[in-house]
Amino acid sequence: MAENLFIASGGKQEKYEALLPQLRTLFDGENDIVANTANCAAALHATFGHLWTGFYFVKNATAAEDGNADKHEKTLVLGPFQGPIACTRIACGRGVCGTAWKEGRTLIVPDVNEFPGHIACSSQSRSEIVVPVFRKTDGYSEIIGVLDIDSAFIGAFDGTDRKYLEEICLLLSRTI
Repeated sequence: MAENLFIASGGKQEKYEALLPQLRTLFDGENDIVANTANCAAALHATFGHLWTGFYFVKNATAAEDGNADKHEKTLVLGPFQGPIACTRIACGRGVCGTAWKEGRTLIVPDVNEFPGHIACSSQSRSEIVVPVFRKTDGYSEIIGVLDIDSAFIGAFDGTDRKYLEEICLLLSRTI
């Protein structure tokens, strides 16, 4: 079902509060991870206009993809996004995305130049937030991907972003 996105005027909180019910409607009845993450990235990007908005999915690495990876090793692989061309693979524990995945928690980086091991996919990126996407199966919770948003401005993300983006990722996790 195609939808028109209503972008609220006002502050960050007002925009998130207007966006959440629209995302619920978009996700309703759709259980495909690519469809839902693509619409989510597009809606967030259109609403907030950050430099880059997208997802990375946890996938098995193969020796062909990562010179010395064994069959049990996993990596983050680029998924649906909006913005400039991005890094296609990120190892666990590398950069902001890999660290958020490894630690299983949201990371807000006010200045990416101050983050040890930051992966600079774009020289324009100045701050970043990464939110893990969890899936529960048989009472066990696993990270299946991360939502990554980069801004061209230092200090663009705060607790308001954390709260609403974690809620959005929870909505996503219920659809896949």
